[in-house]
Formats: sequence, C-alpha cells, structure tokens
Amino acid sequence: MTALARSDWDEVCARVRREEDPFFHDPWLDRIAFVTSDESNVVLATPNRLYLEFIQENLDPILNRYLRDMTHRDWHIAYQLREMVRPDSKADLPAVEPVPVASPDNTSTAAPASSYHFRLNPGQTFHSFIVGSGNSFASAACQAVGDNPANNYNPLFIFGGVGLGKTHLLNAIGNRIIERDRRARIVYLSAEDFTNEMINALRFKRMEEFREKYRRRCDALLVDDIQFLAGRLRTQEEFFHTFNALHGSGRQIVVTADRYPKDIKGLEERLRSRFDWGLVADVQPPDTETKVAILRKKADDEGIELPQDVAFFIARYATNNIRGLEGALKRLLAMSSLQAAPITLEFSRRCLEGYLQVEEPTASCESITSGVAKFFNVKVAEMKGPRRTRQIVTPRQIAMFLARKHTGLSLPEIGKRFGGRDHTTVIHAVRKIDRQMKEDQAFRTKVQLVARSIGLAADAT
Repeated sequence: MTALARSDWDEVCARVRREEDPFFHDPWLDRIAFVTSDESNVVLATPNRLYLEFIQENLDPILNRYLRDMTHRDWHIAYQLREMVRPDSKADLPAVEPVPVASPDNTSTAAPASSYHFRLNPGQTFHSFIVGSGNSFASAACQAVGDNPANNYNPLFIFGGVGLGKTHLLNAIGNRIIERDRRARIVYLSAEDFTNEMINALRFKRMEEFREKYRRRCDALLVDDIQFLAGRLRTQEEFFHTFNALHGSGRQIVVTADRYPKDIKGLEERLRSRFDWGLVADVQPPDTETKVAILRKKADDEGIELPQDVAFFIARYATNNIRGLEGALKRLLAMSSLQAAPITLEFSRRCLEGYLQVEEPTASCESITSGVAKFFNVKVAEMKGPRRTRQIVTPRQIAMFLARKHTGLSLPEIGKRFGGRDHTTVIHAVRKIDRQMKEDQAFRTKVQLVARSIGLAADAT
C-alpha cells in the first residue's frame, strides 16, 4: 500500500464539491490543508479549534467516505491546528502539535504513570454539564458515583437518545474520580472498542493480558453504547465475566445505551439482570430553557456573547439532540468569525438556513388535547385532572402520544400541559400507545381516526 498523494487529496475535495450539498463543505473545505500521509493515515490542518470541531462532526464522515470510495481502503484522518490555512495553500505545512485522536491504544499523557485511564475528554466535566428537567436525575446519580465510586450505585446504567449528553456524563464521572484520586485506574471505552480489542486478543493469543487489564488492573470501567454488544454472544460472555469480577471486588461499573436494558434485543438475560442490580437512569431531550442555557454556556466558553433572541431562535428550531444544537451554534460562530459579521437574528436565519427546520409545528398540544377530548366525548379538564378511570386514561395517553409525535415539545413540557405530570408519566403513555398500536390493528385504526379528526397526518402515527 502507498501513502495518499496530494493530487489524490485534491481529487477528493473536487468530488465533494461536485457531489455534496455546499452546506456541508462551503467554506469549511477551503480551510483544510493537506499536510502529509503514510500508508493508512492522513494528516490535515485547519485554522482553529472551532473549525476543527465543526469539521470533525459534519465534514469528517464525508471525507472518509470519499477517500474510501476513491482508494478502496479505509483511512484514519488526524487534524492539526494551524492559524493560517489559505484555500490556495500548496506547500506542505510545518509540523504543529496534533489534536489528540481517539484511539483505544492512546493513553492520556496527562495521567500519572500508575493510572490506566485513556481518552477521557477533560472538557466534559460536571461543571460544564447543563442540568435541566430531562437530565437532573441522571446527573445527580453520576455525581454521586464520581464522588464515591462503587459505594452508591453499582452498576450505573444511563440510557437515552443520541446526542443527549450520556457520553458527557460518562467522561464527567471519570474526570471526577481522577480529580479525587490521581492513582485511580480508569478504563473508558466504547462497547465497539471492547469488542475489537477482544477480537485482537483472541487473534494474537493475548486473552490473559486482555483479562488482566479489565478484571484486575481497573478500578472503574466506563463503557459507552453497550447496545453494540447485542447479538455478539462471545463478547457478551467475556463482558459478563468481566462485570462479575469487577462487581465482586467492589469496583465501579458505568455503562450507557440508547435504550432501556430490557429493550435491547439480542442482549442476554443474565447481562440484563446484572444491569438491574444497580440504578437505571434515563436522559431525556432538553426543554427550551435548557437548550438556551446550553447555547449560552457554549458561546461563553468561546468568549462570545450570544444574543437572547438568537439563542431562543436556535433552541426553538434546532433538534432536541444536543449534538445538533451545538453543531448549529458552531456553524453560526464560525460563519460570524469568517465574515466578520455581528451575530444578529437576521444573520442567524441566513447562516442556518438548511440546518434548522424553521417551520411551525403541525399542531399545538392544546389543539390536540381539545380534539382528542371531543373525539372521546370527555372534558379537557378531566384529561388534565387526577382521575384514572379507563374512560379518561386512554384519551389522555393518546393525546400525550400525539403531542409527542407532532408538537416538538419535550416530555417534561408535555407533562406540564397535562396537569403538571412528571415526564415519566408521558414516557409510559407514549410507550403504551405505541406498543398497543403495534399489537392491536383495531386500536391503531382508532388512533389514526383521532389523528385525522384533529387534522394530523394519520400515517405519522
């Protein structure tokens, strides 16, 4: 195999410009410079960390795909920071300090020699985590674990949708443990990394070394995206014995997933039962106020004042996924810096056109509640009240289900509109209606009739 030539890189850039939406590469691609390459790695440079973060989250997957399609092999892209990267830059750039790249073999150089933690993000701490109604319980549980590992909740299982802060909390736990005890041996990785490392250990006959690392030289095991183990029986068996070894010797285990343990298909029952030994905490999408707080905090970290109306504009129309929320802000700040333009509401609208879904919800929670009440011949006040008879509970749960599907409101916000109920009540209602619709065709037809009577698309149910 040969290294990637500059001409190959130029061809990749040309293809991206021809075939991809300009939103994803203009002006970002012009601010990337080819530095060097070997047989499997490509080193690129970009002007500052703001550009770097946006490029890694939005453009990096596209670049990887085009590199693979053109060369028929995978590449690892590493980035360096370089103050001036011009579109017409052709000469190789001098070596500069690289930005650390996530790799299961890279041990954090900031850690003491006796420590075994790696890849923890030092910026993801409890101090930098914005607490809202949808994540307060999970945040409190994580802080308790960080302050007193293996003595509060062991294991701790955190679940929630993509980009809601689970990985941030996992890093925060590791950073808090190390802050309190620099000798602590933290192992933090994804379930995919665990699987790949085990496969390599089997391949090169190093299983004893692998088990030594995870079962005896580890004080806290932090594993992200545990759902990746679903269907991988050999890896699950190894993780099961690792879990038993750590738990039995009083060491902390924290895992995250995108769903509740019992909802992970392909996960062995014995692992599910182990996860239920400790505490299961969910992370819900943030409400509008929490999203605004996140945006203002991120802008403050960059030393930029974000106007209140702009923050509410982004919070209203950005996805409930925090990662997407931060991506919108990074694009806005980078474009403002690039064009030397003040951050106004009008500038934000132009800059984020195509990134945000700037459209009104198809219905309001109030109109849905009123429509459902009319369909079932009950009073709106009864649906918001404490009564739990079947004649009231079913319409109430259907209304919650439709509100969740069609209004864009968070679970806590929906709960408030139904008599101040907790978000867990809304979760239960949504799941129950969704499950009943899948199991009972007659019930599904009824919900679709309700949706049509309110003016909602029935197929969206």
